[in-house]
Amino acid sequence: MSDPAAVADMALAEHRGGMELRYRHAELLSADAMLRLAIYDRADLRYQIVEERVRSYEANDEWHPDNVPFPCGAHWEPFWQIQAEPREGLFETIGDALVSAKLSLANGS
Repeated sequence: MSDPAAVADMALAEHRGGMELRYRHAELLSADAMLRLAIYDRADLRYQIVEERVRSYEANDEWHPDNVPFPCGAHWEPFWQIQAEPREGLFETIGDALVSAKLSLANGS
């Protein structure tokens, strides 16, 4: 079984094409566990927030997967995938990215 965070990292790298996101520095989980914001550093020494959600393809409907909460512990279903989408905006420091991510979760977005 592969690490879900590593799978998300690979999917994100593929999505971004030429822009290299290097290392995941922090993760913040929403109160309902439906959204995780990850902070990566980039090759240009700035930081970017990536929005992650777990999508369930249990119903075999590839066009309309369900969002499910991030699992706690090591339990991972084979029909779950992490959808990773970079958010707009770049940050000069990790502190600025963390403040922005915390405000975003506090505001429910």
